[in-house]
Amino acid sequence: MPNVSLNNVAQADIRKLIGTRAYTSGAIAVATDTTMVQSVATITYTIDGKFCSKTATDNLWDFPLTVDVIQPGSAAPGLPVTAAFGGVGLGAITRYFFLGLDADGTAFAYISNAPADADASVLDGSVLPEVPDTVCIVGYVKVVTAAATAFTPRTTALGTGNTATYVNCAVIPSTLS
Repeated sequence: MPNVSLNNVAQADIRKLIGTRAYTSGAIAVATDTTMVQSVATITYTIDGKFCSKTATDNLWDFPLTVDVIQPGSAAPGLPVTAAFGGVGLGAITRYFFLGLDADGTAFAYISNAPADADASVLDGSVLPEVPDTVCIVGYVKVVTAAATAFTPRTTALGTGNTATYVNCAVIPSTLS
């Protein structure tokens, strides 16, 4: 049998699915700073086939303040817009924040990408963000605003005027709950 490695996998997306994944749940939850997320348990994960781990850490992830959006009629990312969403007259709005770790255990959070339109607060939360190959997604937070309440990352407490659902995952799943 020939030597086998991730280099033998020609498709980059399949190579990443095989070589970059979480093996244990971090039991993610709201942190002591209620605008942030913590891991309650040690997370074991791989990046490009190499094992890494991150011990339980309070106040580990904070959310991005801006998100690059696709401008209408363009395939290129546009200028960053505020990641805040929801508010009076908009009804309940859902957004997903993906939580990742690099090989050193540095935390990264990504908001779901969305096309921009006349109302920058109207975002499509089902579009997955671009995540670098050096980051393993280990979970996500689904934030649903109350009908008349805005959510502003790093300002609004999780669970106050919104419902936050914490999901641990090995890779970004095909269906978000």
